[in-house]
Amino acid sequence: MNIKNKQIGNLILQAIFPLITWGIYTRIHFSNLLGNHSFQLLTVFAIVFVFLGKQISNKGKPNWSVITIIDLILLGLLWLVAPTISWSAIWLLTINVVTINLLFVKNLINDNYSEWLLFSLSYGTGIVMAGQLLINNFINSQQLLVLIILIFSNLLFSFPHFIKKEPPFLVLISIICFILIFGFALSLSVEKLIALALIDLGFLAIESQPNLLKLSIKWPVGLAFNLLTSLVIFILS
Repeated sequence: MNIKNKQIGNLILQAIFPLITWGIYTRIHFSNLLGNHSFQLLTVFAIVFVFLGKQISNKGKPNWSVITIIDLILLGLLWLVAPTISWSAIWLLTINVVTINLLFVKNLINDNYSEWLLFSLSYGTGIVMAGQLLINNFINSQQLLVLIILIFSNLLFSFPHFIKKEPPFLVLISIICFILIFGFALSLSVEKLIALALIDLGFLAIESQPNLLKLSIKWPVGLAFNLLTSLVIFILS
């Protein structure tokens, strides 16, 4: 029973962490959810999308029955939300869904680095941009910087799942530098930049110990660090 409870708790955390992260990056307020039908549909879409992304972390062959059901639900939600948001947002969400699905076709994409890059570009980026378009009807330079930081954070915190042998630490250090550079361009304080550097280096320190974390918890640990990064950037003063 305790093992089952831990598995359920782990699944809930893996759903909650990215949802909160994307909400913080989008800067959605709770009042937006209460009074805007489009935001409500986008939130439901994000919840379902999380479970599509979760299939990537599962061991063994993809469960195509589950993936197909999730895809049909996402397509239905896209159909419902289409009349209320811009077509550019619809295209972004559709590209995210298609890209994640491509990662399940191992015969099509069988290079770990390509999978890593595609995942990082598509995991939540369309949802964040769609949310920003709902708020402002356009994407400004600051919002683009936010999106770039999300992509680099996805790269950093998802690498243990895709790159299992000889982690490319030089590449990872470069990713951290880009996060800090774009954070500086976003006018983050020195304290926040230092905090981001400590978080990122702490994650690398943990992952550099091969026996410290079980493979089953590497995915939620990465999601938790991604959430912590968003909290430092946008919430913590």
